[in-house]
Amino acid sequence: MEKINPRQQFITKELPNPETHYGLWQKYKEPTENLYLVDIPKEEFLYSSNETIISSIVGYFTKGINYSEKETIRYSTANWQIEFEAYLKFVWLAEAYINNSLKFPVGGHWNPRIERNVFHPGGSRNVVLNLFHTGPITTVYFNTNGKMFPWLNNAEIVKLEDLELKYNFKPQFILTADHGSLIPHVHFDAQSIDKHIIMYHDSIKNLIKRNIYVSHPLIEEFKVIPTTKDKHADIRITFKESPTIEDNFKAMMLCPIKQKRIEFNNIIIEKDL
Repeated sequence: MEKINPRQQFITKELPNPETHYGLWQKYKEPTENLYLVDIPKEEFLYSSNETIISSIVGYFTKGINYSEKETIRYSTANWQIEFEAYLKFVWLAEAYINNSLKFPVGGHWNPRIERNVFHPGGSRNVVLNLFHTGPITTVYFNTNGKMFPWLNNAEIVKLEDLELKYNFKPQFILTADHGSLIPHVHFDAQSIDKHIIMYHDSIKNLIKRNIYVSHPLIEEFKVIPTTKDKHADIRITFKESPTIEDNFKAMMLCPIKQKRIEFNNIIIEKDL
């Protein structure tokens, strides 16, 4: 049997009639399966590959940035997520993270197909958390098929109404049928995504028209992003030390944020706004 690539994404369609999902899940989940609100060690999760991140950033700067207004509508093109949505969500979430405004937990579950814990929903958050966050990650977690870990032994089992009370927001509860189970996906404020990505798209289109200085050469793939050698450029990206590939990713996510100065670890970004 061919081995499954652990980084390959499997898309399972949500079940119909979402208004019935929570009751359905409560009725048919295994007795040992629960929804937890728990702080999970960061290293327990599978994260997106560098290749995936590069593809999303390059896809936006070579194609998505030139999308017409009609093409910016969700799923209007076959590659809409890769060429348009992914990078813009990185920027939005990076800004929220550095400003301490990521107020909702991520979703996660055990994936027995690849024997790893995965984020879902939270494909873009996993990138931002991996790059910017240290320490445990607060997660609404589903232990598929009753899978247990030491960090679940004293974890809080929660109901949907508990999450609504704690976060003062009614989350959306969606089921997919996979792994011989009913996998819950708890969405907080999913409706705001489209509004934010259009806002950032408009901002980045204006940003790219300005001069951008970078103190060290970016990775080869990012040379599609126009830069200048003028140290007095409108936008200045300074790496305190020779940048890692992760520093390149962070800089590309922090650069469009409308703040005059951002300093994060090895990166300083200054703008003449």
